[in-house]
Amino acid sequence: MKELSLVATDIEKAVFKRTLKVIYSAKLSTAVTVVATTVKEAVTEMLALLSGSAMLLPGSTMLLSGSAMLS
Repeated sequence: MKELSLVATDIEKAVFKRTLKVIYSAKLSTAVTVVATTVKEAVTEMLALLSGSAMLLPGSTMLLSGSAMLS
């Protein structure tokens, strides 16, 4: 679970940094699209890392469905 927490923290940092860059240099609608794409990519990567652990997959699936709501 500690690894999942670290991955979630890294996702938050990446999304925040990228959001700031896009808001600064482009329209807000573009920023929303980029954030949704970033979250989807990060969650997909996290699921690939955790695919061997059935115990952690339910939480990962919940994150995936949450990111789908952003798009």
